[in-house]
Amino acid sequence: MRGLWGPLLGCITYPVKIPGVDAGLYWKPASKGWLPPGSRPLEVFHWPKDPKEEVMRAIRAGILFVPEIDDQASQAVRALLHQAVPHLFIVAETSAANQRYWLEDLLQRWCDEEEMDLILTIGGTLPAPGPSSREVVPDATAAVLERDLPGLAEAMRAHAAPDVPLAWLHRGRVGIRGRTLILNLPGGAGAAARCLEGVAKLLAPTLDYLWDESPAPRLPSSSADVPTSARRKGRADRQSSGLDPAEFAAFLKRSGRKDDDPAG
Repeated sequence: MRGLWGPLLGCITYPVKIPGVDAGLYWKPASKGWLPPGSRPLEVFHWPKDPKEEVMRAIRAGILFVPEIDDQASQAVRALLHQAVPHLFIVAETSAANQRYWLEDLLQRWCDEEEMDLILTIGGTLPAPGPSSREVVPDATAAVLERDLPGLAEAMRAHAAPDVPLAWLHRGRVGIRGRTLILNLPGGAGAAARCLEGVAKLLAPTLDYLWDESPAPRLPSSSADVPTSARRKGRADRQSSGLDPAEFAAFLKRSGRKDDDPAG
């Protein structure tokens, strides 16, 4: 069901659980929430009807198009998101012009005030002359990020390039601000979908890392995971045991000496 607004027109809303009520749809306005003119309606989120059914943490996402909304890209991206991330719903979908500081302000609001979990931008990521005001989405994103995730950006380009060669020109950034994951996707339904496919399976694990209470996956254990202090201790233990007599004799033999050589 699309086309349902919250009780306050033009305000970002999100579903909340009312104590003692196990079914139904309820809306609460976000603090200082706002949407620019032309924004899309919100999606509907239903709480489980069975009171024993576990309620998972909802993932709230926003989609920002630059410079205008692309319906085909919207449908393709939404389908991939809902397939890859359980309990995800779109709380805002809007467009903005290629104005860097306006984009920075909007991204900051969505991260800091609306506290969205995931933000996708679509468009505005191709090369442009240095002083140009076009294609500024990666630059605006870089200004608000607190941590980069360059591996995801490279994974998107590498996945899309076989079908969309111009994907190598995509300057999109991926990173974190607060507890919000931000991804820049290229414009166009095909390019945006292919890039998102390249990292879709990593979205949920990445979001888990941003919430302390979530059991985030860990890399397999290996020798590289041994703390530096432990490796140093191992080397010290080997050194304290002294030189092995057999090894020393072999060394003298290779060097043409004997252990009773006065020159030794």
